[in-house]
Amino acid sequence: MKSTFAKEQIEEEKLKANLIMDDPKLKKSIFATEDTNLLQGRIEFALDCIDYEPSKKNFDEDALDAVQKVISNNFSIENTISNDMRRALLTISNDQGEYNYYGYWWSFWNVVSANKRCLIDKYREVEYYIYGNYKNRNEYRIYFKKLINQLIDKSMKEIAQDFNPPSNMPNWKIRLIKEPDLLDDKSKSNYIAIPDDENCCYLLKSMRPRDLDGCERIQ
Repeated sequence: MKSTFAKEQIEEEKLKANLIMDDPKLKKSIFATEDTNLLQGRIEFALDCIDYEPSKKNFDEDALDAVQKVISNNFSIENTISNDMRRALLTISNDQGEYNYYGYWWSFWNVVSANKRCLIDKYREVEYYIYGNYKNRNEYRIYFKKLINQLIDKSMKEIAQDFNPPSNMPNWKIRLIKEPDLLDDKSKSNYIAIPDDENCCYLLKSMRPRDLDGCERIQ
């Protein structure tokens, strides 16, 4: 097969079959997880969330059920992509300690010589975090994986409220997390622009604004 996706899917089907043959009781949990609207028949991301490794046979059914409930309760339909989710993701770092989940989308905004980023605009963009580019899959997946695991015990609002920012985090980013009105009321789109020195950000009025008028500057 030339399709990487097809090869991955076949391997995943084999994995699911082996799990169910080893323990038929797992069928219900596995099927419930892959039937969620977000995963749409695939379970590999959910298994990554519970750190399952076939070679170690460390499958945890209770952990998978918890992940399935989080996905079903928080990411079932389009309008579940909310500012609460965007604020929660801003509190999460990758394994290098970088708080830049928005780095998956990039463009340049000439008006203020800044890098334009997206705070996730559409529901299906979440698929990029789950699957992404096969070779660089973990670069952004880790943000969403950590979010899923935190949501087992907390709501998205609680994640933002309880967050203690590191000393080197830019103030504008802390404000976006801690001041809900900035994204809820002052932001007219889900796009921001960040100058190279990261001393501020602009809440863009649209995906392709031609000027600064109507773009809120946050320091």
